[in-house]
Amino acid sequence: MNVKKYTHWLKYTIWCDNKEIEDINNYIEKYPSTKAVVHPYKYNFDKAIKLVCEQSYQDLDLDVNSMGTNLIRLTRKPNNLQVKSIDFKTWYSWRYNQKQKGK
Repeated sequence: MNVKKYTHWLKYTIWCDNKEIEDINNYIEKYPSTKAVVHPYKYNFDKAIKLVCEQSYQDLDLDVNSMGTNLIRLTRKPNNLQVKSIDFKTWYSWRYNQKQKGK
């Protein structure tokens, strides 16, 4: 049986902090069939995160577009992304290691 996959584009801005990163990481751990890729924007420090999962926007078990988060769900893929992307788990590990070095 084929399970329907949904693609969500999330905008990670400079206003986001570790809470949003942890929320995405926890979501991926809770739903292991989820794939996430980080795409840097061309002209600023924001990131677009492509999340491919089995949940529609209405059922998405992730806090987006609310007062409790700075993580924004976009209605479509952004046009101004860099060609290079990085797997979310790799990016998450790199950020975690950078944070540990800063202690």
